[in-house]
Amino acid sequence: MKFLHLSLFLCTYCIMAQTNYTIIGNLAEIKNTELALRTYNLDKLETLSITKTNDKGDFKLEYPETYSGAAVIEIKGSKSVIVLLNKENFELYWNTIQDYSALKFVNSFENNSFTSGIELYQNTSAKLAGLNYLLPYYAQNNEKRNFFLDEIKAQNKSIASFLNTLPKTAYVNYYLKIRKLVADLNNNKKIAVEDKSSEFENIDFTDQKLVHSGLYFELLDNYFILLEENTDSEFTNIKKSVAIVLQNLDKNATLKQAVAEHLFNHFEKRSLTKVSETIALNMLSDTSCKLDSKLEALFEQYRKMAIGTNAPKLNLVNCNQPNLKFDNINSNYKLLVFGASWCQKCTEELPKLKTFYTSWKQKYNLEIIFISLDTEMATYKEFVKNFPWISSCDLKGWEGAAAREYFVFASPTLFLVDKKNTVLLKPTSPEQLSSWLLLNKK
Repeated sequence: MKFLHLSLFLCTYCIMAQTNYTIIGNLAEIKNTELALRTYNLDKLETLSITKTNDKGDFKLEYPETYSGAAVIEIKGSKSVIVLLNKENFELYWNTIQDYSALKFVNSFENNSFTSGIELYQNTSAKLAGLNYLLPYYAQNNEKRNFFLDEIKAQNKSIASFLNTLPKTAYVNYYLKIRKLVADLNNNKKIAVEDKSSEFENIDFTDQKLVHSGLYFELLDNYFILLEENTDSEFTNIKKSVAIVLQNLDKNATLKQAVAEHLFNHFEKRSLTKVSETIALNMLSDTSCKLDSKLEALFEQYRKMAIGTNAPKLNLVNCNQPNLKFDNINSNYKLLVFGASWCQKCTEELPKLKTFYTSWKQKYNLEIIFISLDTEMATYKEFVKNFPWISSCDLKGWEGAAAREYFVFASPTLFLVDKKNTVLLKPTSPEQLSSWLLLNKK
């Protein structure tokens, strides 16, 4: 019976012991300093563990068995280092913080393999750069040319050969494949799209290994930038790939919303409005995915305030030009600017508009109408007193009629409309608007 109790105790202890794994080590130059272990959730870093080195630089950090992925050990006031976590108790020693080659791991297959893989990729990339540079010089020498081509093939296979030596269950196997794909997309803009499209479209975007990689959005951005340079005017290839990604995320509604929002903003910033529209309509028609209020406003703004739609007429309240009616503003262009005194970005962006205002008014007959989201009359008047354009405020903040009818969810938000109130552009900066006006001058 005693033996049975002892066996049960040991089994219980073993199970409990595996709920957390430890990283111990020494940072010889970093004494009595805070360390933080931060894990990735898409592009966000979340604090998992905080400790402090002792007067010798020794430290101990913990992470749960439930987390497999990349992480960052941040040294307060100093550098940080990426580590891979996957059910390992390991040691980390770093005697010279300024030298990453001095970083050593003990008892960590994941991190030692990661180090080897990165070194191999860097060496291979350097060799390929040299070989590709020399290749054109031997276009007329078949023997030398074939030698270089064979060497290029061998170098291209070296990474794949290394990855094949790693167990499929090792996180480093997955991580290095994704990291290589991200680097290839970023570094080789001449890469054939078809060489990477099938690899990209076969990725499981719900996979927590990807969510915890810290590479999720970088992968999406790099791929779509490459695709952007190799698509038609209707962005057919991009729309197809976006649809594949979003469909893949159907089984995880929360993740789908985050990815859809990121992609939407990515294409908006790059003025690919046709793709943004596709994402907005896809998400609004997805009955299985209940959007939060912010995202619903974001996508509704695109549907209801899309380029070519008719913008609602504004009721100018507490206007700095008394008795002025919106219909009486007889300008070729009207730039509607939603902002507020409490908006830090507004205090940075609105002065920029002032530097363009006179020129826009003279060259393009453009008027600016500022719609304040402030709720106090004194604050509003103080904020707009030096604005040379029209200002209005109903003192209802986000609940004001204009903010609701224009589906404004962030500030500053800008809309450019014509004399008939047709939406022409949703500018992201004064510089972008100036370029648009120059190209579309009537």
